[in-house]
Amino acid sequence: MNKAQYRCRFLFTAAALCFVFSITVSRGSADENFNKRSLDQEIAAFSVPSSVSALTWSPDGRYLVVSYDRDRKISLFDPRTGRRSWTVQKLTGIDPPPQKVLQFSPDSRLIYTSSADTAGPQNRDHTLSVISVSDGSVVRTLRYRVPPPNRAPAIAAALAASRDGARLYAIPSETGEIVAYDTSKWEVAQTYDLGTNSYPTPLVIDEERDLIFVAKNRLDPENQKIQILRLGSGEEVRTFESFQVSTRLLALNPRTHEIVTGGESSFEGRADRRRGQMLYFHDDSRTLVRAYDATGQKTHVYPGPGGSVAGLSMSSDGMLIAASKQRILAVPPDIAARFGCASPSQCETPSHSYLLIWNAENNELIASKDYGQAFLGDLEFSPDGNSLAYAVESRIHIVRVRR
Repeated sequence: MNKAQYRCRFLFTAAALCFVFSITVSRGSADENFNKRSLDQEIAAFSVPSSVSALTWSPDGRYLVVSYDRDRKISLFDPRTGRRSWTVQKLTGIDPPPQKVLQFSPDSRLIYTSSADTAGPQNRDHTLSVISVSDGSVVRTLRYRVPPPNRAPAIAAALAASRDGARLYAIPSETGEIVAYDTSKWEVAQTYDLGTNSYPTPLVIDEERDLIFVAKNRLDPENQKIQILRLGSGEEVRTFESFQVSTRLLALNPRTHEIVTGGESSFEGRADRRRGQMLYFHDDSRTLVRAYDATGQKTHVYPGPGGSVAGLSMSSDGMLIAASKQRILAVPPDIAARFGCASPSQCETPSHSYLLIWNAENNELIASKDYGQAFLGDLEFSPDGNSLAYAVESRIHIVRVRR
């Protein structure tokens, strides 16, 4: 059955009383202009009991860890056979995806994920849990501080790690801060002020250039911004606009140090009642994968069909970009009229869900697969860049990547 999703958000600011809403709709047929060479040989395929929230490879390529059931369960798999080793049950997950708080330690012995033991009033200061790869036991859970009663628990909504594993960087829910943990002591080593509370938001670090990139998806009448901070000092370097609505995912190109962004196919209206104006925002769903340099200059646009970006990954050599894009529906005429479209097609082109792979250097779409009305989720290149794991609802597929 085709579905339409409507999402409303409300905002009250000190400067002005604002009403914010966004609408996501999707229905339609495949866009034949983007049908390219299909994906290569499938290595393995296996399923979990419910839709996949996130997946990631171990650095040694021996394991694939998958979170599912709204991030409440985590299972470890052998990617060659699909054999499951263990499952960890968390009390609370992160919903909705694509918030991805799932990462291996550099030695592939530990897995970091959002707090496994926070529920209701219990353990509201817990941020990250550390899981043993060998047996799935929770080795320890890291803490920050207890948030005010009217705020969400401090469960990590974003995660990044240094290459040597010495530091873990997390955004505890709505705190408006980044917390850096020293993994030799498992203590807070540094905090970074983001300047405002925000929705769960992607986080990427560039150690070579001493930079942190954060997508500040704020409830704010201004457009969404990418914020760049100094990794060492926390000083803000600059902010820039990537999308008019919101940035769902970030990835760092390890070769060029560009930041690759994945956007959301939504219509958003923001009304400033004091001024009596309604402003409408929308990003072209065919251009929702983009790259920027550290100055905020757009360097690449990777074209493709589909709507919101549900998964985004760079190959380890920085030569390939993969993305999963969710289906989108034709825009109802009344909504199209509100956004100033003479016809619905001027606002949005209906499309199926697609899995897409581009050449990162020349923007060429080199492989794609049409998944029709299915919901695509997270994806990730293997550490050697020769395989790609991706989720279609509750099923995980692993394919070879032709170079």
